[in-house]
Amino acid sequence: MKAKELDENTWLITRGEGQSSIHNYLLVGEHKAALIDTGLEEETLQAFVSLITDKPIVVIHTHGHIDHIGNDQQFEEVMLHPRDVDLYHLHSSAEFRREFFKRQYEEMKQNDPDKAEAFAIKQFQTINQTVALKPLTEGMVVDLGTRKLKVIETPGHTQGCISLVDVDKKVIYTGDMVCEMGVLMHFAEATTINVYKQSLEVIHSAMTPEYRLFSGHQLSPLTIEWVEKYLECVSELIELGKTSDLTNQSVNEILFYSKENAKISYRNDQLLDGIRETN
Repeated sequence: MKAKELDENTWLITRGEGQSSIHNYLLVGEHKAALIDTGLEEETLQAFVSLITDKPIVVIHTHGHIDHIGNDQQFEEVMLHPRDVDLYHLHSSAEFRREFFKRQYEEMKQNDPDKAEAFAIKQFQTINQTVALKPLTEGMVVDLGTRKLKVIETPGHTQGCISLVDVDKKVIYTGDMVCEMGVLMHFAEATTINVYKQSLEVIHSAMTPEYRLFSGHQLSPLTIEWVEKYLECVSELIELGKTSDLTNQSVNEILFYSKENAKISYRNDQLLDGIRETN
């Protein structure tokens, strides 16, 4: 875990490298600070953050996946969109976490047995599920004191994905909605591709060319051109779905579609609402 100062009172906290990198962001205001997501592995995140600021911390989740909620139990104020609450409780359960880390351990054991054993000892832990969640809703403004973050609903990667706009700094934090190495849309908790497209349009509308986009993984920041490429990618995919017979194809198969740097995974059934709208 390491921290990098992005600008005055804004920090990137990251773990790992490349495709496996996980990012959190610490935004410090006059009265309190916002921590955007809390990572995957249980670690001393609160103590680490306290080395940067002594302001009270509010955790703001971009969504409820396991790799974004791993250290919530260390903080008193945690915010999440209501549509991701059930997902949050599933991904913070002892059973889910053990199975998740077991799969990671088995994969790691093939390549680096020593690292795998150390990983296993450290990671088979649980999250305290008594964390009280406060709701995030469209248009809500989180006031940190001389710094305000506007919440916009951007469902796609999960039903309850949100993005945060820091208008004064011309920055948007989008979680896993736009990523350098691809967006995972095939999960059961993801929306249809059409809804994802609508959210990309919302993100694009919130930005101007000088905006920076900070994501939950990999290269960050990104530019508005990345959003435009993802819009082109999903628009092409939706059009392709309109001309394809999807009724007899497996809904469980994970498929992939790309347009230059924009890549998504998906299932065929996620294209059906776009087809219905044209009929």
